[in-house]
Amino acid sequence: MSIRMLFIAFFSFLVVACGGSGSSLNSTREEITIASYQSPCYGESQRLCLVRLEFGGEELFYEEIEDFNHVWGHTYELSVLVTKLDEPAEDGSDVSYSLDEVLSRVEDEIATEYAYEEVELLESTFTVDNDIYYFLGQPFECATDVDCDGLVDMNNSGGLVNVTFEYLGAGEIALIAWD
Repeated sequence: MSIRMLFIAFFSFLVVACGGSGSSLNSTREEITIASYQSPCYGESQRLCLVRLEFGGEELFYEEIEDFNHVWGHTYELSVLVTKLDEPAEDGSDVSYSLDEVLSRVEDEIATEYAYEEVELLESTFTVDNDIYYFLGQPFECATDVDCDGLVDMNNSGGLVNVTFEYLGAGEIALIAWD
């Protein structure tokens, strides 16, 4: 076998062993801080997005982080693998994120409040299914003096509401006010 053939065989082995796509050459590690709450955002539809904390401010984080499950009421320091996509979707990001390691997880105090102003009432903003209330897919309890059914009835009206949730612990929240 010639040296050239041996080199080609060795290089082919390396390409296969490294995943074949070359994506590892397009990847970097990054540390990010994810807030203890999520916030309404708009893409193809209204949904909850992670909130990234950096430089004393916050910004919506539209991308999913593969293998990461955000629990409400917990702030996370994460090490993520950021991979540049060779062929991104036309309406999507040109990078993907996957969890490398959870560096820290700090739980909010019980009764921490999360206030949202001018939440647009679209098709699935506030819903109820089998006596469980949802805010854009996030289950929540209804405080005893709050008319959650009235809020659900206003859903899909296009109106704007201010809402306040309270942290109950163990990833659970309760709607304590809306107007």
